[in-house]
Amino acid sequence: MATKGYFAHTSPSGETAFSILARAGYRYASAGENIARNNYPDGQSVSVAMTGFMNSSTHRYNIMDPGFAAVGIGSVVAQDGMKYYAVVFAGQ
Repeated sequence: MATKGYFAHTSPSGETAFSILARAGYRYASAGENIARNNYPDGQSVSVAMTGFMNSSTHRYNIMDPGFAAVGIGSVVAQDGMKYYAVVFAGQ
């Protein structure tokens, strides 16, 4: 997202977290993804993203879902200083 200049669950080429999992051969029965971005200072950025997730019923559901036993977290800072976060959840 940061490199290609977009913010969405589906890339401009049609790729998703789920297509990436499939290409990697990762098996799961259910999966979810939370994404966030902001340009808050480093000491606040993660907290702001997490507060946004917890204030959204669908994002909160992913975080609290007991069926998700695995989680992957990625973060990157774009050249313009925008911070991007992606959290992928999976359950067997």
